[in-house]
Amino acid sequence: MYDNDKTLLLELVRGAELTFQNAEQLFSEAVLLRKNGHLNRALFLHQISMEECAKIDILGAWATNLMSSGGVDLAKLTKAIRNHKAKNYTNAYMARLSDAELAARERKDWKGSAEAFKEWQAKIHSYLNTHKNASLYVDFNDGKFLAPDDMITERMVDEIGITNQYFLAVTHPRLGAMRRMADETDAMKAITTWFVDRLKNMNLGEHETAMDALFQEMVERYKRERASQAHEKQDDA
Repeated sequence: MYDNDKTLLLELVRGAELTFQNAEQLFSEAVLLRKNGHLNRALFLHQISMEECAKIDILGAWATNLMSSGGVDLAKLTKAIRNHKAKNYTNAYMARLSDAELAARERKDWKGSAEAFKEWQAKIHSYLNTHKNASLYVDFNDGKFLAPDDMITERMVDEIGITNQYFLAVTHPRLGAMRRMADETDAMKAITTWFVDRLKNMNLGEHETAMDALFQEMVERYKRERASQAHEKQDDA
């Protein structure tokens, strides 16, 4: 299907760009529906827009794996970007920390922190999926039928609209990172391989401070790698 890794990388980048454009369109249409009093479908479109943002993270992760010579499992990629649960679980990484996870981190219980996060992911998915279904379907609960108008409120729509706006804002910079993978493949491949190897060797107890230092070192290495390759090109000219 793809002649080489670069062709596949370019398609992943193109897919991420198309996905973000769609996420922005869904947000705009949700805002219009909200202004005109169509709360149910506004909530639905905001939720789908957020899922599109998660799809970009999924594509970015596979692009990173490709850059570190891990390749891309197209079957797994396809399944993930079509799976509502997988996308909600991905978005959970951008959510606030749960009380249980915060407590575990304060105890320096990193295993407990990871377990608390998994539980938080499940709760977030359940919340988002329940409200999305409520915005579309007539439900039957405790012997009573409930229409979307009975369940979706202005506050729900406004809250998810603010959340959607946040996801769009934090997702957009990730497109730049993916574009750099395509435009500066050699430099990005070197730094990505280093980063993934370093990440695999991190201890579970290495928390935010260590991660911040790791990201800073990655940036510095990228700058050096880029400068070195630019110098080599000048020598070859």
